[in-house]
Amino acid sequence: LNLQPYLDTLTKTHGAIPEFVNPKYTDASKTTFKKPTRLECMMQDYPKLLVGSDAKVGFTQMDRFICFSAVKNNVEDAAKK
Repeated sequence: LNLQPYLDTLTKTHGAIPEFVNPKYTDASKTTFKKPTRLECMMQDYPKLLVGSDAKVGFTQMDRFICFSAVKNNVEDAAKK
């Protein structure tokens, strides 16, 4: 395993992954936040930082019934969907 491409990316980015804001609103008018908005980043964005290097990136895909899926909705929001 050659760690150099990963080290080069870490050095170049200082370990920072691009961030975004994903606000949750109370309704379609988008005038009131449901809860405080925060900065987020996605682990899927990390491989994009490795483009142009010799780093190897892969993934494992399984049938959905085998995988754990976190439920993020509260009961009231889930009932509306």
